[in-house]
Amino acid sequence: MIEYITSLFQGRLSRIQFLLTSIYFSLILAAIVLVVVAPAIVLGTYLEKYGTDSVLYQLVVVGAGLLLLGMFQLIAVIIETSTIVRRLHDLNQPWWLIIFAVVPIINFLAAVYLLVAPGTKGANDYGNRLKSNSFRTLLKLPKKK
Repeated sequence: MIEYITSLFQGRLSRIQFLLTSIYFSLILAAIVLVVVAPAIVLGTYLEKYGTDSVLYQLVVVGAGLLLLGMFQLIAVIIETSTIVRRLHDLNQPWWLIIFAVVPIINFLAAVYLLVAPGTKGANDYGNRLKSNSFRTLLKLPKKK
């Protein structure tokens, strides 16, 4: 498992791969909120108003949705961080520049830079360019047999 996580931070990522990965995880997050968290909150409010008076029951209903959202957020943070690091590698920049992704105002400028700046042509300090733009390649999943 640790080898898989560390492999997420190695290699390069093109502009389109960076954009597609960000959009993909944003859509998944929105779907989780719409399908799980929002109904759990509505159900918890309904139970409070018309149903049981048990605060514990309401906490379990709302908490289950929030727990699922939190678990996805943890996974998303790891993958989004790895996409930023690999995009920096494509620009032949060190990984520690990711600090600009958490500084307000500068993070917006850094995101625009990562989306607009072309990667280095050919090989650089972090390897060769990827030839595939598939999500299987992006997430470094093993090839289908």
